[in-house]
Amino acid sequence: MTGDQFINLAHQVEVGGRTYAIEAPGNAEALTRTGVQRGDHNPAYWAHLWPIAHSFARFVAETQWITPDSRVLEVGCGLGLVGLVAATRASHVVMTDVSAEAIAIAQRNAACNSITNISTARYDYNDPPDPSWRPDLILGSDLLYAPSAHQPIGALIRALSVPAILADPNRIPADNLEADFDAMGLSVWQTQIDGGRVFVVEGRSL
Repeated sequence: MTGDQFINLAHQVEVGGRTYAIEAPGNAEALTRTGVQRGDHNPAYWAHLWPIAHSFARFVAETQWITPDSRVLEVGCGLGLVGLVAATRASHVVMTDVSAEAIAIAQRNAACNSITNISTARYDYNDPPDPSWRPDLILGSDLLYAPSAHQPIGALIRALSVPAILADPNRIPADNLEADFDAMGLSVWQTQIDGGRVFVVEGRSL
């Protein structure tokens, strides 16, 4: 991706009393439309700063699940807003996405905001997790767009044996999340946020 596809500081987002500068591709709509037309598995949805990311970032800025000692793994980081907010409260954040382009922009946004306790990795949650990851918490925004996503995300949570907080913009497929995760030995409770809901997921004995 070349520099002329960016609008520098395209988004100024205030969360928790701090303003974050979030760069994004200047042609995000075209990137996504082209990907959909080609039938891409991931048609550049990462290129947009979705409303649920704003709401989830505000939740992350206040949640007691993150402490100064927390090691956080974010799945599907997109442009990186949620991970950046988490990094201002945690010890370290690993931001991951299936898209190499998303990872590159997330790195840029970390640098733009002078946030250094972040690392990035390209990761598909359908694969086994990196055995070196030792997070205390998993974060994910807008991952539950299809029932087929529930099993691999649940499997990741079980494999890492840590709680997860997942944000969703009230998509119908996520209505079945609690039943799907219950069958996997995971407990779920939810709370409402602006424009959606947050699922808190923890393991339990089968």
